[in-house]
Amino acid sequence: METLELLSWQDVKNDVMAYNAAFADVINKLDPPKDFKLVRARYKYGDEIFKKGILHLRYKGKLIPFSSREIPSEYTKELSYALTPLGMSLNKNLEMFITHDDSVVPISVFKAGQLFGVWNILSNNDSLHYQYRNSRTITAGNKSNYILPKISDTRSFNRLKKEFKLNLAKPSESHCQLELFKAMDRTQPKNEWYAEVIFFSKDWFDECNELKTQELKLHIYELGWQEMSFLREKVAFNFNLSNILTTSNLKPNPYVTDIVHHLYAIRRGFYPGFAVATEDSAPINFLEQAFVDVYKITSTPVFLSARHLAKETEHDHLYYLFNFPTLMEFSPKSRLASKVTDILELQYILEKTISYVLSLEPGNSFESIEEWFLSTEHKFYHTHQIENNESLSYTDQLMKDDSEMLKYYKKYPRLPFCSNATLLRGCAKITAI
Repeated sequence: METLELLSWQDVKNDVMAYNAAFADVINKLDPPKDFKLVRARYKYGDEIFKKGILHLRYKGKLIPFSSREIPSEYTKELSYALTPLGMSLNKNLEMFITHDDSVVPISVFKAGQLFGVWNILSNNDSLHYQYRNSRTITAGNKSNYILPKISDTRSFNRLKKEFKLNLAKPSESHCQLELFKAMDRTQPKNEWYAEVIFFSKDWFDECNELKTQELKLHIYELGWQEMSFLREKVAFNFNLSNILTTSNLKPNPYVTDIVHHLYAIRRGFYPGFAVATEDSAPINFLEQAFVDVYKITSTPVFLSARHLAKETEHDHLYYLFNFPTLMEFSPKSRLASKVTDILELQYILEKTISYVLSLEPGNSFESIEEWFLSTEHKFYHTHQIENNESLSYTDQLMKDDSEMLKYYKKYPRLPFCSNATLLRGCAKITAI
């Protein structure tokens, strides 16, 4: 299978139509000539498509920086118009994330059919994007993909190493698991998991072709405007929440207030939360069987991965993990509060906020916050210390509250549910209602 190809729209239009019919219709109306090329690239799980802002392509079995002379000039010529050429996955998830110290923070998860690189096309000046490119990476599949049970048992891990001929240490933290999963996946004789990505070439955005591609550019501008809608809402939300906290004489820990803002962003679909992983995010079926059959895992092999709330799915839900914070904006913690303390304070803020808003007359200026609360259910879980806190649920309740986790329990009835998982020691379930 070729990992790098130069194609025309006619070669890929049916694949695009399957995942993004609206976008395919826009391109079909343009009736682009065959010399409007697209580059189709295939990546293995965990490949860094953009590493610190630099495009990488898989060619002749290697992942190579775009600037390398090993990449044939026919591809570099077509994609050199932008730091991040406009692209789309045709079959799997891609994750954009930033790293800070030892933490990984997912920013966006692009589903199959979703465009990325939109802002590079909209901007006339690459300088600002260039300043921040070193902090951002995009992977094939989810970087933020974690197995819940512990995988630190030495004897079990040695079985994995022997079976898959691995030469690496046990992951010390959850965010280190990707290297293990990648190494295991690479050992499959028939590596069936790959992400297929198309990149639009320079001709689609060349000024001399502007009349031909007006509808495409208009569509991209509309996408950019939609993506900006949350940032416009956020200004009013921040102002209104600050007013409510002040009027209610609430003085919460600033770090907990930051979590309130983040839960709102997750509910609005701007930032991802976590959900039970699917094959779109990683080679889950292969990894799951390896941990059951080879590692001999002792509890249900549930994987969580980052994704956005699905607007088209009724009662869709995601998790915010207190033990794995993914805040993009946060205040330094002023005190060493326990996770339980943070959760209880967060619940108190949410309860007081909605009580205040519901006490006002209809037509008040806080309708956006009211709508958020009335369309969202928050439920909180922890592994322990909840005997005197009726508003908290034990994490073993997740098996009953989450149909996807229940599937794992039914699939492996002899294995206990992984209710003591580190990542579940404090989590908020955010459900659209």
